[in-house]
Amino acid sequence: MTAHRFLPDYVLERAALMGGRIRYAREQRRWSLERVSKVTGLSIDAIEAVEAGSLQASLDDLTCLLWALGLDASLDEIALSPRTARTREELGLDRWK
Repeated sequence: MTAHRFLPDYVLERAALMGGRIRYAREQRRWSLERVSKVTGLSIDAIEAVEAGSLQASLDDLTCLLWALGLDASLDEIALSPRTARTREELGLDRWK
């Protein structure tokens, strides 16, 4: 049984939306799946999984795609936001600020 079976529908919808926006960013740059694969080292299947909003896609794959498409600044909201600072501190990650 996979953990995502317990997620509310709106979370699954947002994952699909995010994947669609990643596909849109790739298409706006006129990048083929093959080009993104060469830049990131990801398989075309892995890229398609992220673009489809699959929750089976790895965080590594998602991060590579965001970086390759110049969308990695979107990670700042999660990684650097003051709203998550306490959690980073609790985890001992504040030393990398």
